[in-house]
Amino acid sequence: MNLDITRYVQSCVSCQGRKGVPDRPPGFLQCIKVERPFEKLGMDLLGPFPLSHKGNKMIIVAVDYLTKWVELKAMPTGKADDVAEFFVNQIFLRHGAPEQIITDRGKCFVAELTQAVVKKLHTNHKTTSSYHPQANGAVERMNHTLAAMISMYVSTDQRDWDETLQYVCFAYNTARQESTGYSPFFLLYGREPKLPIDLE
Repeated sequence: MNLDITRYVQSCVSCQGRKGVPDRPPGFLQCIKVERPFEKLGMDLLGPFPLSHKGNKMIIVAVDYLTKWVELKAMPTGKADDVAEFFVNQIFLRHGAPEQIITDRGKCFVAELTQAVVKKLHTNHKTTSSYHPQANGAVERMNHTLAAMISMYVSTDQRDWDETLQYVCFAYNTARQESTGYSPFFLLYGREPKLPIDLE
């Protein structure tokens, strides 16, 4: 079966056209201590994408440093009020307040509104140095993976990318991660999800 899967992936035109081969040898990894899910979170904006049928151009991405769980949301702009709303609704109300978030120095992340929300939730906000996205490696890697996954499912006019976003997010969260050996879903919930094929 593994051989069949390997052959299928090698013959997939979309997979071969979208996924690149790493061109640099990996460097030494720095250990980031994280003891519980959603203790440390990386956040970033991805886009702009072509204007979707629903009026969206951007994606806000949040990655949990321990489980690699991803939260995503398509949005029309990348303004501070959108980021603050995402942080409260998608992160705090679902997973509790993280001890630390790591972002770049984008306007939406350093804006007064975003800072006020982060302060109110007693979360430490750490920003990376300018022109050094590797400092928030978990979310930067996710951005690359996410863009590749979305590109395989959009139509030719590329205006339906936000309609596939939650499916792509679910696929990512339920796939085994090389770095942990488990899916983010398993690490967060202690079990694998029930899929329709499991219920037959």
